[in-house]
Amino acid sequence: MKKNVFGTCDGWSNGYSSLMIIGATREQVIKKAKELSDWNDVFYNYSDLVDTKCICIDAYRQVPDDMCDLFGSIGENVVVYGSWHWDEDSFAFRKNKADYNNFTASFENNTPRESDEEGCFDVDVLIIDTDTGCEMCVGGGMCTEDEKIFYEELVKSHGESAVTIKTIDDVVLAIKELTKSERKTIEQMCIKLMEESGETAQAILSSENAPGSEYKTLTAEDAIEECVDVIIVATSLIFKLGGSMEDLQSEFSKKIHKWKKNQ
Repeated sequence: MKKNVFGTCDGWSNGYSSLMIIGATREQVIKKAKELSDWNDVFYNYSDLVDTKCICIDAYRQVPDDMCDLFGSIGENVVVYGSWHWDEDSFAFRKNKADYNNFTASFENNTPRESDEEGCFDVDVLIIDTDTGCEMCVGGGMCTEDEKIFYEELVKSHGESAVTIKTIDDVVLAIKELTKSERKTIEQMCIKLMEESGETAQAILSSENAPGSEYKTLTAEDAIEECVDVIIVATSLIFKLGGSMEDLQSEFSKKIHKWKKNQ
């Protein structure tokens, strides 16, 4: 059995983050932790049971966002979940320093409910990573009203009824289904498509430091996000016009063949 380089602690005098790290080795996590000069006063309660695919560790006086970015920098496929415990409760989830959403969330232990502390709530949320099945519990016993609402929205967006996106087919099917309840008219959706295209252009001009646009300080990541908005609206518009999955496949095939032929 390998010696644990981190200490243990079952009582805290300040806030701390509980972390679940997926896709990294023990050696990588230890090396990354030691990048902090006071690492031996920060990291406690290390666990990497043989039959799990994740590493769990607590970070004393370190907020989840910072720790998710720190350990997420190990590699682009490393996923880090972080939950803050103390005077307020928060939750962060990262992959390659961007929000990661491939998980489910559900309330546990008949929460949320009012806690013994006036104006606070008990909130227990079970997080399950979809790819690995690794679990962690987030929330706490002294959540504020705003924090309770945050977790309610998290469960709503990642609960059993949430849309799971793993492939391009999932994306198109989700857009098709959501289009059924879209209240915008075809004309309004067309204008929305023009709006999103304009925002894409703004983001690209700013990310390229084009004269007159650099002050927006937008990045390539912002441009990518805007491109996705264009794709969503355009795809939804196709379904709104009566198009089908077969139409999409046929048109994509023709357009890509034409593009390749003309290169």
